[in-house]
Amino acid sequence: MILGTPSTIEDPLWYLDSGASHHMTHDPTLFSDNQEYQGSANVKLGNGASMAISHIGSTSCVSVVTNIVLCLQNLLHVLTLNKKLLSVSKFANDNNVFFEFYSDSCYVKHQVTKQILFQGIIKDGLYVFPALRSSP
Repeated sequence: MILGTPSTIEDPLWYLDSGASHHMTHDPTLFSDNQEYQGSANVKLGNGASMAISHIGSTSCVSVVTNIVLCLQNLLHVLTLNKKLLSVSKFANDNNVFFEFYSDSCYVKHQVTKQILFQGIIKDGLYVFPALRSSP
């Protein structure tokens, strides 16, 4: 019995990207609002390739620890992307939080209270967050 191939199994993780200028996803169900992208820019990859932006919008997520709502603004919908990318600098700036990175984990903390909002782990050498709980 075939349950699914790697290309059909949805990866629920968000991959932290310190080099990304925007958050990006291929999953249209994550958007709380979006509009068709009218610009001419593409997502540029490290290998020189580029991917088209389909839509731009936003979503929000809730810290399971504190129930604080955090936003992902200017979230890009890129159909050919196969991972969800979270821009470290954009997330920190938009939500008044900071990141702490350790050899086996990472944390998002509130800028004022220093309370942990999210905990990430290492997967295949990359920092990831589990599926973020959407805000209603």
